[in-house]
Amino acid sequence: LMFLQVYTMDGDPNEITGTIPTQFGNLTDLRILDLDENALTGTVPEEIYITAKGLEQLDLDSNQLTGTISTLVGTLTSMTFLQYFSNPMTGTIPSEIGNLEELGTLGLYNMDLTGSVADEICANRQPAGNIEFLWTDCGTDDVITVPQVVCTCCNFCFIG
Repeated sequence: LMFLQVYTMDGDPNEITGTIPTQFGNLTDLRILDLDENALTGTVPEEIYITAKGLEQLDLDSNQLTGTISTLVGTLTSMTFLQYFSNPMTGTIPSEIGNLEELGTLGLYNMDLTGSVADEICANRQPAGNIEFLWTDCGTDDVITVPQVVCTCCNFCFIG
């Protein structure tokens, strides 16, 4: 199991409950961790960011995950796909995500994040970088006049 590269329990009808096991951090060869569209709670274990250094895809959207996005995410330099959207996570978007030069998709909307998307992340948007899809809660409408997240480089802004 230690050499497992792909782990996916992607959504309906799985509806997995509980927390994300810290043991995923023991999987040093893990490349894809896809646990989206379940009923997971708690925080994302720091062990995943510390040990699974070759992680290329982290798909945790549409759960009930809380806490903040760890700045350690910026150490996963092979990351191409990162989605936390539709989780009640709080805090700001770590500027360390700007270290992920291979990142192509970043989904951070329908969350409780605030602040601004850092220049380091915007510098990785296409055509200069690899980020093709960058989605946050940076939208406004007739009722929401101040965006939840300020983003000068997002290609789609949701209303938070």
